[in-house]
Amino acid sequence: MGRKGLKYRKLKIFGIAAGLAGVLFLAGCTKTAGQDGSKAGAAGTSETAGIQEAAGTQDTNRTDADSSFGDGEETRITGNGTTVAIEGTGAAADGANVTISSSGTYRLTGNITGGGVVVDAGKEDEVCLILDGVSITSADYSAIYASQSGLLTIVLEDRTENRVSDGNTYTYPQTGEDEPDAAIFSKDDVVFEGNGMLTVSGNYMNGIRGKDSLTINSGTYVIEAAEDGVKGKDAVEVNGGEITITSGSDGIQSNNDTEEDKGYVRITGGTMTITAGKKGILAETLVEVTGGVIDIDAQDDSIHSGKDVRITTGQLTLSTGDDAVHGDNLVEVSGGTITVEQSSEGVEGLCVEITGGTIRINSEDDGINAAGKKDENPAADTLAFENSFGNRRGQDGGSFGVTEGAYIRISGGDVKINASGDGIDSNGDLYLEGGTVLVEGPAGGGDGALDYDGEGSISGGTILAVGSAGMFQTFSENSSQPMLMVYFDEMQDAGTTISIKDGLGNQLTETEISKPFEALLFSSPELKTGETYYIEAGEQDIQMAVDGILNQYGTPSSGGFRRIPGGGEGKLKERPGAGTGEENFGRTQEGREGENAEGSREGRRKMQPEAGIADNIGSESESEGTGNVSGKASVVVIQETLLAGNLPEESLPEGIHVLGSSGSME
Repeated sequence: MGRKGLKYRKLKIFGIAAGLAGVLFLAGCTKTAGQDGSKAGAAGTSETAGIQEAAGTQDTNRTDADSSFGDGEETRITGNGTTVAIEGTGAAADGANVTISSSGTYRLTGNITGGGVVVDAGKEDEVCLILDGVSITSADYSAIYASQSGLLTIVLEDRTENRVSDGNTYTYPQTGEDEPDAAIFSKDDVVFEGNGMLTVSGNYMNGIRGKDSLTINSGTYVIEAAEDGVKGKDAVEVNGGEITITSGSDGIQSNNDTEEDKGYVRITGGTMTITAGKKGILAETLVEVTGGVIDIDAQDDSIHSGKDVRITTGQLTLSTGDDAVHGDNLVEVSGGTITVEQSSEGVEGLCVEITGGTIRINSEDDGINAAGKKDENPAADTLAFENSFGNRRGQDGGSFGVTEGAYIRISGGDVKINASGDGIDSNGDLYLEGGTVLVEGPAGGGDGALDYDGEGSISGGTILAVGSAGMFQTFSENSSQPMLMVYFDEMQDAGTTISIKDGLGNQLTETEISKPFEALLFSSPELKTGETYYIEAGEQDIQMAVDGILNQYGTPSSGGFRRIPGGGEGKLKERPGAGTGEENFGRTQEGREGENAEGSREGRRKMQPEAGIADNIGSESESEGTGNVSGKASVVVIQETLLAGNLPEESLPEGIHVLGSSGSME
């Protein structure tokens, strides 16, 4: 590649899209499941949601039918420090400053010091720069600046090392100018390819910047930038190569926010390592990953889109000070491997769809979160969080707030979450329809393994969720798949193995939990009504019969507010042993039975119980009839009143009555 006489064929550049014909950009996502969990049409629209179709595709593949650069002849540009020698046509030198004025192929070698290369050709001219062991160091400007061309192609000659570096400050020809602002800057489409190496030092602001689209097909790149590493206004597309970026701001950015079919980042292949002072990858409309190996360590979001994120294949390792993957609208994962080593929140979007892939999340806050766009004011975000934090405990009345259109749907894949906040948190609806999910939620109160504010149902898939008991939430009894809900008598130690078997001894799950927990939710298509199941966890041996959708054993050891529907009974007793079906499984002490059978409700209610709904306060008494409360008031107030022993009606808030076992007021 790059030998004299070799013809470089024209690269086609079309309008920008996600690289797939007919790909849709969703300006807003709608709730696509009704109360029964059935899908209502993912491509539907609403008042706040529209569908935009991409304008085409970007094709950077050569074809024999494509035209060549010039006539195949090369112009050689050789740097000798502060002077440059030129052999051929189309270029001129003034000391260390080179100007290219026409289409053609230009081979750059040697050292150019204190100057640079300016491409100022015709609007339709195609210019190819072959970097053949060249070093370009500018004192006060871009090292390579393409002010005008039809297409700029930069080829890294095989087995060569090349360097470009700009100045710490720029001297512009006219006062008030603010571009170029990168070591390599092109006002038009720019494509990088070849199998050599390029080191870029963006000392002023950016490393590589294109005002239209920027495409990397191959090559090895080491980019250091004061601000953004790689920046393309209309699009950044990475199809191959090995790229290492260290940036003071964003690693890769596409910032066109005025055209709906532009402003995207698409990665189809290659290997990327990004260390960013702000966001790792930032796009206005779409971040799409269909291949490649991506490693990001970012102070802010690792991957952020002003609209959608789509991950279909690829291997991603993410570490971030905020969200690992964030889309203001839709985050969709259908394949690949995503490992979130560190994050505040793992995956966040207004809508989150997981249909496949392997996902591992470690988060200081929520593992997966469906929520509206965050306020740009950090103080406002903090205040909103604090207010909602108090409200969700029933202290101030009102609701935590359902975000219109928000949902999480998991219908496939292998998901494991270790979260210090909520494991899976939807400010709207939550649907589990398939896949395998393990949630290790918070060990302390205030959050839960599952948390949703709208509808929540399970119709397929396998889930094991553990965490603290006080805010623990199940799916609603409108679900179609049975659940086992267990409150343990005491906190279980980190490292405890949970084993669940059926009556024949078949293992449904055996999982070691890495953190303390006191509550467990398990559901699987293998759970059958009328069957008995056996749960081992540390020193606990529990036998549970499935007699409905929600089947519950125990109450919170703390006596705290239980955010679950009522369910079936659980006992500490005998189970059939292997072979005979009659051997003693464990201890024979009796457990509590059906303590909140009258307090069933659909999902967790964030604030006040609705009038007419009986909410179980969680009394430790095994006698029937105590703890059923009707009316409307703060749960915390009612709980504190009862725990203090103030049962007379006068002690309760207005409209609250305590019911005895007969249902009469006491």
